[in-house]
Amino acid sequence: MEIGHKIKKIRELRNYTQEYMAEQLKISQEGYSKIEANRTKVSLERVEQIAKILKVDFYDLLSFDEKVVFNNVFHHQQDNNIVVGQQNDATKDLYERLFQELKLQIQHLQSEIAFLREQLQDKNK
Repeated sequence: MEIGHKIKKIRELRNYTQEYMAEQLKISQEGYSKIEANRTKVSLERVEQIAKILKVDFYDLLSFDEKVVFNNVFHHQQDNNIVVGQQNDATKDLYERLFQELKLQIQHLQSEIAFLREQLQDKNK
């Protein structure tokens, strides 16, 4: 998988927009889009900047392989743990961190929804 596609997949997992990434990199959205589409060469320094914005290790970004991970990742309901099979430790750690962050984001959004529903109920009384 080419680096741009790896960046895009991790950006999507983080729920970041291209506009956000471009702003952080101080480039245009169009320029950033070219990175993800592999239509421009990306220096290692730029990849390192992107990794920092995405909050992943530089080497984890370079070794990211969604097919391997998503074919081997499954949610295990016991203790809400995420089990990752047949991956090296660094890759396991990356995906476990990403899934934990997504879980926290979902919990936060669920809390916001409950609060807003409560506000609507109070307003309708």
